[in-house]
Amino acid sequence: MTAGGVEESNRPVLGADRTC
Repeated sequence: MTAGGVEESNRPVLGADRTC
């Protein structure tokens, strides 16, 4: 989690570590 649950949900770039 880089930015947070809400941020990563809207921004795949910030949550790339969790998405990819």
